[in-house]
Amino acid sequence: MSRLQFPSMIAFDYGQTLINEQKYDLKSGFAALLSAATSNPDNVTADEVFSLYKSVRADAGYCGVEGLPRIEVQWNCVKNYLFDYFSVVLPFDDDFETEKYFLENVYDCTPSPGIGELLDFINSKCIRTCVASNLSYSKKWLTFLINSLIPDNNFEFIEVSSDCVYRKPHPRYFELLAKRCRLNPDEIWFCGDNPVCDVDGSAAAGMSPFWYREITELSPITRGRTALPKYDYTPLWSWKEFENIIEKIEEMSLNHLI
Repeated sequence: MSRLQFPSMIAFDYGQTLINEQKYDLKSGFAALLSAATSNPDNVTADEVFSLYKSVRADAGYCGVEGLPRIEVQWNCVKNYLFDYFSVVLPFDDDFETEKYFLENVYDCTPSPGIGELLDFINSKCIRTCVASNLSYSKKWLTFLINSLIPDNNFEFIEVSSDCVYRKPHPRYFELLAKRCRLNPDEIWFCGDNPVCDVDGSAAAGMSPFWYREITELSPITRGRTALPKYDYTPLWSWKEFENIIEKIEEMSLNHLI
């Protein structure tokens, strides 16, 4: 901790960091879309769509968490392929309405414990904040979700891999993040739950990584991850602990100026 400098910006990962994803059921999402379809000539089932989805994702370079795809494939492109393949016609006016309806049936999300209080505390210290996530879904949807669950967040911007081609831990993802912050990497703290994408990716880019694990260790979605960071990091088990770290670093910085 002695090597940490008081941050100009704190970047947060989204899933299992800001937001607790308690359910992620793609089949339920596909079933909901099929139920709403205005045309399904072959009576395609959610199981069939899900099977094709897994095949398409694998061919696009997605091999699960350990596969670490480097390039993002936007959800709307995948969705178009799946439903065009099966000649299914959906009734929604635009991609966002389709995406939102789908994800309302896929996810069960709640705010991370204590995140609202933490963000209020960070704002009181005049530290800028942003969100940086690997996400095939749109920034519009993630913005909608975060504003719904954490309404007074004051995030300066939200960066998602679906908008910027590259996925964490690719160096270009973090280069863009630093450019958007208009800061040097060593002025940025990065908080995330994934030891490779968040911790190692941000550390390699010159940022200060914090490995947040309160949700990950309890969630059925992420429990049992075995990867460990290769770079030095600050462990983080609660947002209250993070407040204490910020206060300690601030005190050390002020004492240095006296």
